[in-house]
Amino acid sequence: MLAALVGLIAADNRNPQDVTSTLMYGVLVWSVGYRVGLRYSLALAVVACVAHIVNNCLSDDHPQTPAQLLEEASEALLLILLALEGNRLRVVYHELESTRSEATRLHGQLKELLRQGRKAQLALQGVVPATVPGARLCARNLVAQELGGDFFFFHQLQAKTLMVVADVSGKGPSAAMIAATARGICHELADDTLGQPGLLLARLEGRLAGILPEEMFITALACSYDGSDGSLRLAGAGHEPAYVYSDDAIREILSPNLPLGPFAPQEFQEIYLDLGAGGSLLLISDGLTESLQEDGQRLGSQPLLDLLRLLWDHPAELVQKLEALLPAQLTDDVTIVALCAESAERLWDLTPSAPSSLAGK
Repeated sequence: MLAALVGLIAADNRNPQDVTSTLMYGVLVWSVGYRVGLRYSLALAVVACVAHIVNNCLSDDHPQTPAQLLEEASEALLLILLALEGNRLRVVYHELESTRSEATRLHGQLKELLRQGRKAQLALQGVVPATVPGARLCARNLVAQELGGDFFFFHQLQAKTLMVVADVSGKGPSAAMIAATARGICHELADDTLGQPGLLLARLEGRLAGILPEEMFITALACSYDGSDGSLRLAGAGHEPAYVYSDDAIREILSPNLPLGPFAPQEFQEIYLDLGAGGSLLLISDGLTESLQEDGQRLGSQPLLDLLRLLWDHPAELVQKLEALLPAQLTDDVTIVALCAESAERLWDLTPSAPSSLAGK
């Protein structure tokens, strides 16, 4: 940098009126301001101005006139402005670097918090048993982001099993927090509402009053399965249909009520079915049917019905095949629950279970 300054002074001495040397002075001053700081760039601007004036004064061919003196003063002001501008950009650059470093640090902390949050979600979800009294069971909960707004809940007492599948509107931490809250309330209400899924949804909606933000809602489907006689009670709140396979036919059970939250209070209608020996039940969230395929089309319900008709008595394989239909990158959370009532020939293999909460404690 010192060599560049000496070279510019020498060039300016040979031709004081050449504008090129003035421009190069400006580039040098701006560069010093940007790379080193204001103090050094201002000092360089003063040195450049003095050198330029001295060169002009020593030149016999170009006597100093008022117009030339004004021009040199303007050049001096320009060099000072370039020094200030170079320093300003230097300050902005360092501020951006500091902001970027802080953003990187906060992003790392956020990713760790989300990872820990997902671990907590999985811990609350627990391990889903392969069997409940009178039936075989399989369930999956897949998230589109680090935290999910879908959840399922199981509670078993004697021969009855309560199942809840729900989908909180929105995504991310806020939806995950509401999902965890709703799931905890289901756990508290499970014993008193074991055989009354409609009552469970009504009480859940009441407990969520004042907690659920105005712009959020929850779709849910609650089922109570009695393994002693194969009976099934369902109540829905604006959720995806439940699919029941029985007697070589598939029934689509629609949710007659609206989602939880905006339309409270509601009385939830219950639907009674005889699942019978060997009947199957499939519960899903809309993330499955609305998942985008390679051709850009949504999956829809027909592939589900085809697989249910083929694998109705193999819940684990059915869930696995449905999961295989999903794209690598989900756009929405997906929940799948498959239950198959044991045939009469296999009921003797089942041993009585002690009262417990499944995937809930």
